[in-house]
Amino acid sequence: MAQILAPSTQWQTRITKTSPNASPITSNMWSSLLWKQNKKVARASKFRVLAIKSDGSTINRLEGLLNLDVTPYTDKFIAEYIWIGGTGVDVRSKSRTISKPVSH
Repeated sequence: MAQILAPSTQWQTRITKTSPNASPITSNMWSSLLWKQNKKVARASKFRVLAIKSDGSTINRLEGLLNLDVTPYTDKFIAEYIWIGGTGVDVRSKSRTISKPVSH
């Protein structure tokens, strides 16, 4: 079993300190930013959102992990047990060396 960590996209926000109209963003503001980008507005806002893709993403190695040659060099196996917590943040693992194949 392979564990794949896929980090979420990081968001950076900036509101200039001199902006007198700085307020928490509402759903109407998000919809105007996302859907009405080409619409001319009378007043320019000084709010920017940048999406940055993480360079350390391991999701691209999924195909390499699936095609990995797992031919054993010896007659012993190492079994790795992985527990993932309910939030997905805490991960525990334990490994055991097995001297012969397990039959069901």
